[in-house]
Amino acid sequence: MIKFKKILHEQPQNNDYVYFQHTLKENSLNNIVEDIKNQLLDSEGIDNWEEFVNNQKMGDCQGIVSDIKRMNIPEVKCFFGELKIKDPKNENDFNRKMTHHWVEIEGEPFEFCKGTLKDYVEWIDIYGVEDEGEIEYINKIEFIKEEKIADIEKEIEINVALDKSDHAKYRQARDPEFFISDDEIIEIVKKAIPRIAKLMVLDVIFMNSFVHVFNIVDNVNIIGYLKRTEHEKVKFVVVTVMKKENFKVRPKNGKQIYTIKV
Repeated sequence: MIKFKKILHEQPQNNDYVYFQHTLKENSLNNIVEDIKNQLLDSEGIDNWEEFVNNQKMGDCQGIVSDIKRMNIPEVKCFFGELKIKDPKNENDFNRKMTHHWVEIEGEPFEFCKGTLKDYVEWIDIYGVEDEGEIEYINKIEFIKEEKIADIEKEIEINVALDKSDHAKYRQARDPEFFISDDEIIEIVKKAIPRIAKLMVLDVIFMNSFVHVFNIVDNVNIIGYLKRTEHEKVKFVVVTVMKKENFKVRPKNGKQIYTIKV
């Protein structure tokens, strides 16, 4: 205790003081990291971090970082943006850009979603959460407040604008047992609206952007685009529906199509 008081009253240049401050910061970071890990494990009902990372799949980073955001830890900020791969598993992926979600603790990046990138990044320690230079974070946008997303969700209407005659012929020719009503299409798209709203607020998708909604339960693929209505609302116009497990999404009119799984 005496030594503690002595260090506090010494000048910042003192090596003992610098070491003490560094140790305090390191302990603080470790406590925050462990708190985040424990809360993530509890939410998934998993006992160990290795299993949590191994279970991660491409695209899970958004949900994981959203869970961290809801923990409301003051020192933690959550970001969406892009990354560049510096240590790729495949040399062709060097400097490849990918969209990603991550967190910063007291200004330093931490990666709780390494498992989502395991097919692309050669991690030094896939179970560690520290930034060790395997990826470079770029074009970051801080997570917005959930209330703003909720406001946009309320503005999105769903419109089914299928060419019914051509669509019926397709169903009869390719999958006679497959039939889906307009109401069922709308219910599937509704599940994707929160994600669509978030991507709109983050300026990832815009008016006239095409979106692919994939229902993983029955392999239904729905393609639609966003348009502004005369009442300044947003309309999601469904133009294509098909049932296929490994549906390949190709750019439409030169524009990227964003896939959302529900």
